[in-house]
Amino acid sequence: MTNDSGKSETPGAKGPGSGELIRFISVLVLFWSSLYLFLPVMAPIADLRGASLALIGIIVSSYGFVQLVLRIPLGIWSDRIGRRRPFITYGFLAAIAGALGMGLIENPVMMVLFRGFTGVTASMWIMLTVVFSGRFPADQTARAMGIAVMVTNLSQLFATLVGGLLADRFGWHAPFLAAAALGVIGFIVSRGLSDVRESKGPAPGFRELIAIGRQRLLLTVSLLAALLQAIPHMTIWGFTTVFAVELGARGSELGMLGFGAGIMMAVGAYSGGRFLVPRLGARVVVTIGFSLAGAAALAIPAAAHVYQLLAFQMVLSLGTGLTLPTLMSLSIATVPPDRRATAMGFFQAIYSLGMFSGPLIAGALAGGFGVPAVFIGVAVISSVGAVCAAVFVKR
Repeated sequence: MTNDSGKSETPGAKGPGSGELIRFISVLVLFWSSLYLFLPVMAPIADLRGASLALIGIIVSSYGFVQLVLRIPLGIWSDRIGRRRPFITYGFLAAIAGALGMGLIENPVMMVLFRGFTGVTASMWIMLTVVFSGRFPADQTARAMGIAVMVTNLSQLFATLVGGLLADRFGWHAPFLAAAALGVIGFIVSRGLSDVRESKGPAPGFRELIAIGRQRLLLTVSLLAALLQAIPHMTIWGFTTVFAVELGARGSELGMLGFGAGIMMAVGAYSGGRFLVPRLGARVVVTIGFSLAGAAALAIPAAAHVYQLLAFQMVLSLGTGLTLPTLMSLSIATVPPDRRATAMGFFQAIYSLGMFSGPLIAGALAGGFGVPAVFIGVAVISSVGAVCAAVFVKR
């Protein structure tokens, strides 16, 4: 393997150096901050613009729909050319367009399109995770994923906290404009990111793609991840903020909800990959994670104050934080290195089903039975995930 300067590299032997780790983390922080800065106010501002609860669900789901469509083709393309970094760099352009469109165009229907643009950017996370995990030895994949998810969650939580404060101080359009500015910085900074060139190979044919996707472990954890991803996109990135506004939350309190959720996701991601999986095994950790999320979701409709809602959401987010990096590490555990982007693309495309369908279900539940019904639905999904993990995950 070579870097952009043509020097030979052997990533994964000892893990990334400190300078390389800092560069990667900087790009990761900018990447997720440009996508999450506006999330505390996205659903509420759609509500203020006249969107129905069902349309809010569609706006939220468009993010996952685009990833469902793009992630497998992007993974195949990246594997074929043996490059990752250009996808990351040019993905920032879609983040800029999406944030500006949602912030400046008042028509709530148009938010579906521009939220979809941000889904294009999020699709590039395939490349970020493959590049980072490839810098670690094979037996430290869970640790690498834990670090990546922890940084992701910390970036998201600080972005949502700052976004809420910006909304209070400068108005609800400010987080969208600030996110676009971070996208510009990310575009510039990512151009200096070292790109590990891997051996070019032919794109996998349809039969090979099906063979990769039909690997029992990959398929199992991908379907579990689809259930898992429905949970935050129905709650903290969807209707938890709508419920909070009904309880009287201000912009800063909406940001605090995202901050608290992100803290617990980060704690779960790091402790799961670093401590719990080596001691308890993946099956136990995933089952615990789903169970925590389900119990907390059942409690949320009883919240009478924003800070009660925050406490329940934090427990829910701890559960999802424990589960995601564990599933991610399992998704590429049995896949050859030159097909890992394709496998990760398959994994992330399948879990995008949850990001897409979860908010649609939430919108239908909220429109038909009220916002509290969304959290009952989340509890049901979490229970299914816990049972399936206990039965089907064998590691």
